[in-house]
Amino acid sequence: MKEGALPTKDEALIALACSVAIRCDSCVEFHKKVAISTGAAREEMLEAAAIGGLVRLGSGFESASKIL
Repeated sequence: MKEGALPTKDEALIALACSVAIRCDSCVEFHKKVAISTGAAREEMLEAAAIGGLVRLGSGFESASKIL
């Protein structure tokens, strides 16, 4: 990724969160390596992954609510 309006590390963490949200294991592995190469700390990657998981969880609840 090339530095734009967002710092490269932030872009990598966003990509990691998105990878978790779409449940793409190979994407998670790739973007984890990119995040590490940009200097992302383990705690930052875990937080990004948690955000991605929450996005995924929220969409599941939305789908489930249509049953009611």
